[in-house]
Amino acid sequence: MKHDKDRPMDLDNPENPAAGEVNDGGAGDENENLPEPSGAIDLDEEIQRLRLELDEYKNLYLRKAAEFENFRKRKQQEFSALVATAEESLVSDLLPVLDDLQRLLATAQDESWSRESFLRGAQMIHDKMMDILAARGLKPLEAAGMPFDPNLHEALMQQHESGAEPGTVLQEFLRGYRLGDKIIRHAQVVVSA
Repeated sequence: MKHDKDRPMDLDNPENPAAGEVNDGGAGDENENLPEPSGAIDLDEEIQRLRLELDEYKNLYLRKAAEFENFRKRKQQEFSALVATAEESLVSDLLPVLDDLQRLLATAQDESWSRESFLRGAQMIHDKMMDILAARGLKPLEAAGMPFDPNLHEALMQQHESGAEPGTVLQEFLRGYRLGDKIIRHAQVVVSA
């Protein structure tokens, strides 16, 4: 049967080739054996691709974590070596002072030494020690006659002193020191009340 383009197709007509092709979803459906739609295959491929990508990121994370742990250990070893070198250097610098003290004590046993000679030798050793420490950044804190500063001074007691401004350091019991910008020991002082 020939179809006229100007007339609508009659789907109820049994002679119409398109009639009866409607799937009613009943038993004996021929679509059961059809292949899965391509979207399901694409989804499985995408899941597999994402799993591979996740594994790559996991491996990358593990490598980076291991690299960081190695870096941390290396820096800790370098720091320990640096501290050991600094300690060794300081001790090496202080050994001549120790030698001088031992010589001073040994010669002090000799009765021919005068008190003045002993004091002069002790002062020379003290100066040598202070030079070594000053070269490493140690500076004594000035205290006597200065206004009391709790950032620099530790007040052991207060004392009334005529003519002294209240809050002024009258006496230093123990000298304070600064190493670079850090106070490593506060000066122990008596403060006017």
